[in-house]
Amino acid sequence: MALTETLIFITIGLSASILFLKDRTSAVLVYGAVSITAVVLFSMYAAPDVALAEASIGLVFTLFLYMVTLQHRGKLWLGLVEIDKGLDDLEIEIIRRYCESHELRLEIVKFNEGEILKMLESGKIEVAAAALLNTMKNENIRMTEGFLETKVFNFGNETQSGFKTTRELERAIEEFHENEGKGLSIDLVRYMSLPFSNEEMPPLHSEVKGVFYSFGVVADEEELFDSLNEYLKELKESGELNTMIERHVR
Repeated sequence: MALTETLIFITIGLSASILFLKDRTSAVLVYGAVSITAVVLFSMYAAPDVALAEASIGLVFTLFLYMVTLQHRGKLWLGLVEIDKGLDDLEIEIIRRYCESHELRLEIVKFNEGEILKMLESGKIEVAAAALLNTMKNENIRMTEGFLETKVFNFGNETQSGFKTTRELERAIEEFHENEGKGLSIDLVRYMSLPFSNEEMPPLHSEVKGVFYSFGVVADEEELFDSLNEYLKELKESGELNTMIERHVR
């Protein structure tokens, strides 16, 4: 009798624990353990037909279906623009760990700066990692919580806001030399990794602090947007984000 009661309590405990498991694979394995204890209990209560049904359907067939389903988990399509190696690695690690915690398969597609926003707006990718600033305004794109603070350098008397590709910066610098009333803005990472560093830069007018690098998310992907924001907050609160920043950027 003591063995029966013990098995009953184990079955109840395992069943309840499934509700609190975040990892789906672990939940499926615990479900299998529940089925095994149920088979033993049915056998002890002289119900071999029920035990056989539980073993064949509840354990083998259902467990097989769950495992097959887990193998075909969803994907997250990340568009990446290689701006700076340290920042690129940081962005990839954040999204990779997000996918692992949400059991998503990460697919990375590399684009040049001129393509990334068009791909994101069209929904061909779900998240963009391209040193995007949280100040960017676009009705088709939502910017996540910032994950790394930076600053923006403003050159000239009239500054320009918004995302700028390398080619746009080259044109803006040429226009500045032709017309000194034309200003431009460059974020810190792009300023430090400009391929045309020998080009004479216009005088620095001002700099804006408190700007953050963020991820761009398709505007109608509200669930993904909220989930990614929540994950970024968890990384900050746990201190893991600072560890990653120290490893890749600083």
